[in-house]
Amino acid sequence: MYKCIYCNSEDLSVSDVISCALTGAKVTRKFVCKYHNKFTNQYENIAIKKLNFFRNKIGLTERDGS
Repeated sequence: MYKCIYCNSEDLSVSDVISCALTGAKVTRKFVCKYHNKFTNQYENIAIKKLNFFRNKIGLTERDGS
């Protein structure tokens, strides 16, 4: 059984934090619990905003398609 990489919880949710923030890829894995997935999504949003200039240059969009 897989466990959360942060707290060892077995209540995992699907996460695409790093791949979406940096490349726009929708590669998902179950490696974090629901609590930590929500927590790390905050950092994903910060990364997306800070990398917007580069993301726009290579044609990546926000999660909502904008």
